[in-house]
Amino acid sequence: KTENLEDIEIAGKLKAVSIESGKLVIAITDESAKTIGEGVIVAVKIDENEDGIDDETESDGRSIFIETSAIGSNSKVFVTPKSKTQQSLAVTEIKNSEGFTVSVENPVEEDVSFDWVIIEEK
Repeated sequence: KTENLEDIEIAGKLKAVSIESGKLVIAITDESAKTIGEGVIVAVKIDENEDGIDDETESDGRSIFIETSAIGSNSKVFVTPKSKTQQSLAVTEIKNSEGFTVSVENPVEEDVSFDWVIIEEK
């Protein structure tokens, strides 16, 4: 037992049957391999050629691909919208070591911001 919990530091992996914690802090040590972050499905605002793709952002208003090499075949991705939405957000594609796609069924009328976190299952 330690008096100061900041005294414990492990350079490698920690394995345990159960871990009890007051809060979980995730440090991003590699920007290309994030396991937590934010995303935005951007609404189509300018579409002069009416192809359903925003002329400036190239967004389809229905999806966004989040790049992270931390994703794998056993990954679970949890998304949480930051505001009320009229449709559900879903992780519709995972590309191992590349990233994942978050989508909605119909194009959004306003930008939809969300948080995401990846949990690896063993």
